Order: sequence, then C-alpha cells, then structure tokens
Amino acid sequence: GFKAFCGVGFLPLLKLLMWPIVAWQGSGPALTMGCIASFILSVMVLRLTRADKKLAYIEMKPNFFNWSGDKPMLEVDEEHTGRHSRERKREHPLSEKSPGYDIATLIVRTFTMLNTLFCARLPDHQITMATIRVILAVILLVIGWRCDCYFPPMLQGWDFNCLQVGTDAALVTIYAAALAAVIAGARLDEEVLD
Repeated sequence: GFKAFCGVGFLPLLKLLMWPIVAWQGSGPALTMGCIASFILSVMVLRLTRADKKLAYIEMKPNFFNWSGDKPMLEVDEEHTGRHSRERKREHPLSEKSPGYDIATLIVRTFTMLNTLFCARLPDHQITMATIRVILAVILLVIGWRCDCYFPPMLQGWDFNCLQVGTDAALVTIYAAALAAVIAGARLDEEVLD
C-alpha cells in the first residue's frame, strides 16, 4: 500500500491538493489548506521513501519533522553486499538498488509536475516551462548516470541501468526538440513554419 502511495499515487494526489494554489483563486481556507496539505504530503512521502516505504523503519515522535529516530535505507556496497539488514536485496531483475536514486527522482518528478502546473500560465509562450523541463531532464540523466537504479545483471543479462540511462537520454533529446519547437513557434512567422 505504501509503495503505491509513495509511487504512482503521490503526484496525482499532490496535484489535486495544489489545485487551489494553481487556479489562483484568491485567498481563503481552500488555498491555505491546500498549501498545508501539499507540504505535509510531500514531507510524508519523502520520509517514507527515505525508509524504503517500510513503516517499521519510521519512529514517530510528537514533532512530525523530527526524523532522528528513523532508519533510512543504506546504499548497497558491491563488495560488502548483504552485511546490513537495511540494504536492499535483489529479488528479481528489476529490483531497485539505490535509495538515493529513488529520493532524487522523487524530487525531480515533483519539480517537473510543479513546473507544468505553475509555468504554463506565464506569458512567454511556454518557453520558460520547456527550458525548465530540459534542465530537469538533464538532472535526471545525471542522476541515472551516477547512481545505479537497479542491481547489475546476472548471467550476461540485459543491464537495466544502461537502459534507464538510455531512456533518460532520449527524454533529454525529446524535451530539447520540444524546446526548439516552442522557441521557433514563438519567434518565427507562420510562413517560415509552414
């Protein structure tokens, strides 16, 4: 349940909670509650992701922001794997390896959604939104390059880390092409575009 909540359910729920903020509907209780609930949800998901979505690793205290008793997941060391109970284990070929990768991609995905929500209304024909999207895609590529998302292949199988980096590189290319198209659409005449 927590994996779905912190994974596929997080961004749609955050988007729903931020709707009063994005709609710019003045001030009021809906706007205030949306801000507070969005912040609490983001902190809660970050905390659960840091503990590998295992509630047993979270030590709740009266201060919700006191994470000192939590037991975060540890990065898997290739030479000394399996020495600690909080290291991730290989269960199948697509088992996640790096908790740092999960946290970093969670932050990048959140900023990508916030970029889409808030920058779409800017009067610059979405050039700012497309530029930020390219920057975030490059950050995602660098994260994938530096952190191994998955365990190394066994028995000469496919290296899913390479596939992930290749997918991230394709995403950078697509977003760069979209940025070029947005700039061309905003700066060039219709005759040139045809």
